[in-house]
Amino acid sequence: MSGMMPPPGAKDGVLRHEDAFDVPVVVRSAPASRPRKPEQKAKQPWPSNDQVPTPGWYLATALWREILKHAAEVGRDVSDWLFSLPQLAGQELMARLFPLQAYLSLEHGTPRPHAAAAGRRLTASVVYAHGTEVSARAAFAYRLGMSMAQWACRGLMGLGPTTHVEVEGPAGIMAFTEQGKRPDLWGRHGTDPQEWWLVEAKSAAKLGLPNLRNGHEQLKAGSALMGTLPHRLLLCGTSIYDYVFMTIDDIPLGAPGAHGSAAPGPASPDTPEDRLDDDDDLLLRVTEAHLLPYAHLRYGQSDLRLVPLSSRRLPRPDHRAGSLTAVEEDRATDAIRTRLRNASPANRESLRNQLQFSEYLSAPVLGMDVNLGMSRELFGACEQLFRERARVAEEELPSDSAARVRRPGLPDQRAPMGAEDTELIRMLGLDVDSPLSTEENAEERRFRDARMRMEERNRRDRSRVREEVRRAYQEAQHSAWPEILQRDEPPLDYGAGRLEGISRADQSYISIRSAGPLLNRPEPQQP
Repeated sequence: MSGMMPPPGAKDGVLRHEDAFDVPVVVRSAPASRPRKPEQKAKQPWPSNDQVPTPGWYLATALWREILKHAAEVGRDVSDWLFSLPQLAGQELMARLFPLQAYLSLEHGTPRPHAAAAGRRLTASVVYAHGTEVSARAAFAYRLGMSMAQWACRGLMGLGPTTHVEVEGPAGIMAFTEQGKRPDLWGRHGTDPQEWWLVEAKSAAKLGLPNLRNGHEQLKAGSALMGTLPHRLLLCGTSIYDYVFMTIDDIPLGAPGAHGSAAPGPASPDTPEDRLDDDDDLLLRVTEAHLLPYAHLRYGQSDLRLVPLSSRRLPRPDHRAGSLTAVEEDRATDAIRTRLRNASPANRESLRNQLQFSEYLSAPVLGMDVNLGMSRELFGACEQLFRERARVAEEELPSDSAARVRRPGLPDQRAPMGAEDTELIRMLGLDVDSPLSTEENAEERRFRDARMRMEERNRRDRSRVREEVRRAYQEAQHSAWPEILQRDEPPLDYGAGRLEGISRADQSYISIRSAGPLLNRPEPQQP
């Protein structure tokens, strides 16, 4: 019998997740022409060390639910515009998620060069490839490129929460928010000596060298603003033609060929949730990144559910890269749910006080097969930050902004034009009397000025707000959901018929319907 035992460290080839797929990724040090036949070059699995790997080809295995989670979180922070009608958070989530659901498909039966590979890849649907107009394809490519860059940097390489540069620059550098060539995102890495990461996302059906060179220039312009701050430049390209694959260019700093990034530091001995419990600045960043799903949970949904999840901390699975833990891997959660489901109502309440588990608040995104959620601690932190930001927005936004921008059904009115607005438009060479000049440019300037005032206020108050967010986070640990929500407790949801994921690093949750459109292969039918 001993001769039949597998060798040490061997992994089985069972396909564990219904929504798993493979993404060929090439890591380079500079933009280059589009690779040919990447599926024949990507053989080795992505290393799970939360760092930028050495240059080469990798086959990273992702979960569709994880891609959707990153898609919901990446992009410009719109919370300033949700304070009057926070119910619009659900519509913004739809705008971020729906294009990916609409135009992507899973192709089965692809090669599995290592045991951890899924044997499926992500492809554009035939409607996208041949039936969609050019402008729609470009809009989709932008959203996919941002989502895949977020997944690569956060899910594969351990970057912390990202911020869009139009909202705020790294380390408070205001020049990032000004017009001109800039990268898309920035974030801070917990273990990389080059802790500040500037990220530019590019995507196209056939992403070529000209687009990547433009991204390179945007990163160089951002690097010039960083001064002596240790930073890394990441150019993340996503190609859609045939199937989705990525290029990650880890751009050297300084002279060509001499990489400016120091060697990665040792992995932190703490788990991600330890860092969230101890690092006030990280907690504030995570809270900022989740204001959109918070507003959806708090104001946009009556169909709230509590999802029981084990409090036991699971290590990252060794067979898959990524920051999301698939709940079907968590036997402790399955055991807890079985006991709760089989208990009588009276005994269920007693069990809830005995078992070691958390209850995440969750709600569906309207019109989607996606549920988003978060822990009570993160919800409490978001509630405090939303309240702080709402107060600043109420004081700094133009008084007519709510009626003009956010309330449907009201007659459109022109914004008042001052002499300085008219002079600016003339300097730009525009027609002062044109609707484009008088309305869009003047209005955009008013809101840009208001946003700059809000950003300045937020920077001045950051230390105080950071303390308030921490206090709210800790208080929520000892509060029941009815007390937090000021309403009856939502019913329990055991995740039946859903593929669930939890991110311990930021205490967030996502689930998708296991019979969703992407996971069901359409069969050709005769008309």
